[in-house]
Amino acid sequence: MDDPIRLYMSMSLDGYVAGPDDQPGQELGRGGGRLFNWLDDRKSDGPSGQVYREALATGAVISGRRTFELAGRWQGDHHDGVPIFVLTHEVDDGDRVRRPEEAA
Repeated sequence: MDDPIRLYMSMSLDGYVAGPDDQPGQELGRGGGRLFNWLDDRKSDGPSGQVYREALATGAVISGRRTFELAGRWQGDHHDGVPIFVLTHEVDDGDRVRRPEEAA
């Protein structure tokens, strides 16, 4: 495989990616921000900086519908214009849709 698929995300040891009670205005839930404390060191040459640079070098973002909505649709751009693919069975008016059979 020439182009490996990689997953970058922050997750607690018990498998949660947000704190309890996530909702608009509290997207990471109560206390969920601590999962991202490593970002405070994202400009370093150490592991946090390496993970951050690799995450920004991705060719696409794959997201679930709930994350997409809680993130405010990332205002249409997650980072540096890479495509965002949202796995969902509900599409809102105005959302751009590309069905699997259209992928080239």
